[in-house]
Amino acid sequence: MNPSLTPAVTPIANEFLPSHPPLLSLAQNIGLLAGAVFWGFGCDIFGRRHAFNLTLGVTAVFGLVAAASPNFATIGTFAALWSFGVGGNLPVDSAVFLEFLPGSHQYLLTILSIDWAFAQVVATLIAWPLLGNLTCQENTTCTRSQNMGWRYFVVAMGGISMIEFIVRFVFFTVYESPKYLMGKGLDEEAVRIVHEVARRNGRPSTRQSLPFSRNPLC
Repeated sequence: MNPSLTPAVTPIANEFLPSHPPLLSLAQNIGLLAGAVFWGFGCDIFGRRHAFNLTLGVTAVFGLVAAASPNFATIGTFAALWSFGVGGNLPVDSAVFLEFLPGSHQYLLTILSIDWAFAQVVATLIAWPLLGNLTCQENTTCTRSQNMGWRYFVVAMGGISMIEFIVRFVFFTVYESPKYLMGKGLDEEAVRIVHEVARRNGRPSTRQSLPFSRNPLC
């Protein structure tokens, strides 16, 4: 879940009175860009499996910590840091999803993109009561105690991300991508994982080698 601050920019600006409120959105976008570049290239170096888990963990941790921000610079910094995780989550998840699909089902990758839009709807529905009822209005003296709505919103988004991270890390066995292993010359490990995935799905798998030019699950 992406704890985007877009709905909360106004109450944050009302509390901290920054000279340039749009810098908060800029911080998020910088984090998204840096995350997409780092994780996009990084998962080809240290593997899809670790990036798959870490991107969500980074988003959750910094999202939760951001709720305690005492000033505008701090919330901007944490926004950039959690966006660093978000920026890598979509490309890494898409790579893992695609590389474990047989060629006949790769069209499902398009459906995966729907999750991003669905997350924005959920975030907006959570923000509606919190930001509508528990934040300061413009042109008023705004104290932290009167403006807790955006902090509750960030905690909610970070909390959802943390639950997702725990579920993904603890309750699901995520294997390294066979395509990544083949690219590193680890063909035997790639074969082992293909057999294990086939076993879990109740499908026979007798291939003892994997041609590099083909999807290993085709």
